[in-house]
Amino acid sequence: MLTRPEKDTGTPRDLTTPLLPLLLEIRDNPIPSKYPHKPTSTTSKPLRRASVAVIIRIQPHPNTSPLSHSLTPRTLEEFFSQDWVRDGSGEPEVLLIKRAARRGDRWTSHVALPGGKRDEGDRGDEDAAVREVREEVGLRMVFPEDVGEDEGWNCLRVGGVPERLVATVWSRTPLMVLCPFVFIYLPPNPPILTLQPTEVSSAHWIPLAHLLSPSSSAVTTCAVSERLSKADIRWGLWLWFIMTHTLGKMEFCGIDLAAGGGWGYYTTGAKDEGGNEEGEKVRLLGKNRKGMVLWGLTHAVLFDLLDCLPPRGGMVERWRWPTFTAMDVRAFVWIFGWGVRRHGVLGVQGRRKENTPTHLPLRPMLGEESAVHVLMDGYYPSMRRAVWVGLVVRALVLFWGLWWMSFWLWVGEGAGAGVVCEL
Repeated sequence: MLTRPEKDTGTPRDLTTPLLPLLLEIRDNPIPSKYPHKPTSTTSKPLRRASVAVIIRIQPHPNTSPLSHSLTPRTLEEFFSQDWVRDGSGEPEVLLIKRAARRGDRWTSHVALPGGKRDEGDRGDEDAAVREVREEVGLRMVFPEDVGEDEGWNCLRVGGVPERLVATVWSRTPLMVLCPFVFIYLPPNPPILTLQPTEVSSAHWIPLAHLLSPSSSAVTTCAVSERLSKADIRWGLWLWFIMTHTLGKMEFCGIDLAAGGGWGYYTTGAKDEGGNEEGEKVRLLGKNRKGMVLWGLTHAVLFDLLDCLPPRGGMVERWRWPTFTAMDVRAFVWIFGWGVRRHGVLGVQGRRKENTPTHLPLRPMLGEESAVHVLMDGYYPSMRRAVWVGLVVRALVLFWGLWWMSFWLWVGEGAGAGVVCEL
């Protein structure tokens, strides 16, 4: 189910100029790992780690002809100083994939950033992201610090954004640590991608302007069972059955990619309506991405990055807190979460007022002061309390209804017996 607001306040045409300060902030002010790979205690086990790649490229304006330079940029400053990038007419894009449909995979058919779990052979989290990009979409990222002067490279490392601890809505047991890393793809033309059919069904270069546009806002639903893990079943199968069959569906805010434009690739056996084959680069229209919604973890990662770009505050105004489709539970969630939502909104507004409009420190906005972190702080505990209260109220209403029905049946039988005795 998708719903989108009709009003569109517009987005700035030039996103290349404000993109550079954000990337420099990420590069020059690295944040240490909050969840180290090795546990600090001998009794604790290391959390599973997964890495994703935020790969950004600049699509030149059709009227711009990038010159072929003999030297490829080695730094962000050199890349953004090129005429075809500096003039601001280009369109920044980010690479997103639609995962293949697989039974039993909690992220089946989801829109995501390329990436995956860290293997034992990976030298680090960033190395895992680079390897996963090569395996999933066939993009071999080569960096200047890894090759000689006489060799070519096509990407620049920017840096990592704060890690995220992934857990289900109902369980406090963490599932894994998500490590996002930002990269810049240097060539003006998009690369030819070779997708891994078992992992990826399609890949898309989505313009940042579309992600920032209010008209792309969407609300998507998913089954409650998709938000549960094995640890959540410890309360008992009967309670798990009640939760998955009585709460309706969960609603999350997201971004509709249907009208996003950009280049796209399809795997063999996953043709679009135009019959495009694997490896064939196509310009996508809205019908090619019908039903594709960016939500969940990937939406949260990109949400915080986009919140640092103009228009400032535009992403926060589009935020919608998770809820349920069942109206009674939805009402309890609204009541129990009112204070948390108000605190989150005031926290974001206060964070912005403390800084001048011309200089807003970007690094804190990606960490503990990020929009998603502030808005969601304490929300899921309040949602869990609301669900339990809703289930208890339902049980009491059901018990009262059964008691009242049995009472009237008993009264009716007594009255009928009295009439017979009088006769």
